[in-house]
Amino acid sequence: MSKAVKKRAIDDEYFYESSDFSLYHAHLKISDLDKNTTQPFSTKNHTISFIGEIYNTTHLCDIFQIQSNISEIEMLSELYWKLWANFVEYLNGEFAISVYDKIKHKLLLFRDRYGTKPLYYSMKDNQLLFSTELWSFIQETSKLNQKNIYNHMIFGFWISPESLLHWVYSIVPWTYIAYNWVDVQTIKYSHYITSETQEANFMETLENSI
Repeated sequence: MSKAVKKRAIDDEYFYESSDFSLYHAHLKISDLDKNTTQPFSTKNHTISFIGEIYNTTHLCDIFQIQSNISEIEMLSELYWKLWANFVEYLNGEFAISVYDKIKHKLLLFRDRYGTKPLYYSMKDNQLLFSTELWSFIQETSKLNQKNIYNHMIFGFWISPESLLHWVYSIVPWTYIAYNWVDVQTIKYSHYITSETQEANFMETLENSI
């Protein structure tokens, strides 16, 4: 599967592997050139991978008291640790994000609200495969989805969650999936939380924790 992703980006490519989870990430570095931006980005609690751009990184660092001179991937990692899956509600941008939570033993796949960044998954032999490149799955399933190919040729799009390949699903915009090595759950997250709401929510959380 990694070959289909690698053709788009060759500046950086790294593997993360554990006993029950493996992840390949390749991307073209335009900004965030520091070695600390290497992906997949791992801590003792989770491993995170991300493509896209977060427009409100600076503001999120201010609101959630995160060090401001860090990369997007480091900011996302810290934000996830503070808010778990709810962190996606505060993101303004275009993104496809994967988080392997080592503590909760869950895989979370997030897609931005307008589906700007693609994100696909498939189940095979009780394993979940995922990629931002549809043709990564061509070795897993060579059967084309004729209905969606027709829709794509006539209307210029197909209807999620199906894709152009059978048994490969596109994560619907404005949702994320949670996989616990037993089943897959699709969850819709909220509207983008404004600056005023962000600050109020954070202060409420802070007061409740004291």
